[in-house]
Amino acid sequence: IWNRWEAAGRSVATANGVSYQTLQEALTAGGEVVLLQDVVATESLVIAADKVVTLDLNGKTISMADNSAKAAQLIKNNGKLTVMDSVGGGKLTFHSTTPSANNSYSTSTIINVGELTLVSGTVENTTASGPSYAIDNAWYDKDVTLNIEGGVVTAKKPAVRQVLFSATARNTINISGGELNGYAGLQIHNYSNSACLSDVTITGGTFNGSYAFYTSYGANNTATGTNIAINGGEFNGYVYLYNGNAGSDAYPMTISVTGGTFNSGYYAYCLDSAGAMVVIPSVTGGTHIYDVTDYCVEGYGMHDNGDGTYGIHQHAYNGVYTAPTFEADGYTTYTCATCGDSYVEVAEGTKLVAVATADGAPYATLQAALTAGGDDA
Repeated sequence: IWNRWEAAGRSVATANGVSYQTLQEALTAGGEVVLLQDVVATESLVIAADKVVTLDLNGKTISMADNSAKAAQLIKNNGKLTVMDSVGGGKLTFHSTTPSANNSYSTSTIINVGELTLVSGTVENTTASGPSYAIDNAWYDKDVTLNIEGGVVTAKKPAVRQVLFSATARNTINISGGELNGYAGLQIHNYSNSACLSDVTITGGTFNGSYAFYTSYGANNTATGTNIAINGGEFNGYVYLYNGNAGSDAYPMTISVTGGTFNSGYYAYCLDSAGAMVVIPSVTGGTHIYDVTDYCVEGYGMHDNGDGTYGIHQHAYNGVYTAPTFEADGYTTYTCATCGDSYVEVAEGTKLVAVATADGAPYATLQAALTAGGDDA
């Protein structure tokens, strides 16, 4: 049975105002689905590819405990699914007693192979080991999109995983709000050793974990289709964006950090063709607790905010010219008014040439020497 209420003949959910005895029947009908009772699922709930569903948890819980020793999930979304909770306290929760010990299959609360939007409510996976996620955003042969606007996503392992397989189908994640809790808030995981199409845009939300956000790629993966834009959000854990990229000197990922609050370290690295670690310049904004000067895009620098954090600014240089002498060319010293960063431009070939001396002192013109006077002018 789908849930504890069906045997008593009670309605479990409505779809567009029509009552259904099982939640799957309501989801199959599609449209506005409102949960009326707690549901204990014994197999996956499925959203068909041609369905548009808004699931209102209505303060209720949908749960599933799986012991199948194979890939499993509480909800598989093939269509367009929005999850919300109009009352508060609503939850989707999943637990596997037989997670994979060798990473051969995943166990997730929701696997999204369509378009999924989380507005409110909690999505939870309490499995403590194996590839186990609250939301797994993945498929092989079609575009998939995950939007997190609010709610709570929590897991023992990464709360949200973007798993990449395809160089032709794009995997997109947009996060503008909500809270992601786990060993990592967000993980990008590329299984293949080829470029895969991936977009992650973060404009808000709170990411909590040892790693707030990290990437995991094969050592020989070029990953040239990965685009990461962090324009906001709060990161309470390491942000670690790394790719092996052996065999290429091009940056494997496009990374842009224009905003956000980083309460732990920020790292963006790849390997060059010689296997040496190379920093990916990516930072033009945000508030940081640690020095990220090495990651700033050319023309940008870091300044002390005076409250234990650092901000990022675009350098605004003022130039001071130093005239040439008989010993050295003239040069201009440019200094950033915000952070004091400076550099020097030398005016090559401007060093003065003496045409006369007066009492041993060199002069650039004869008239200057005669004006100075002296025995040898």
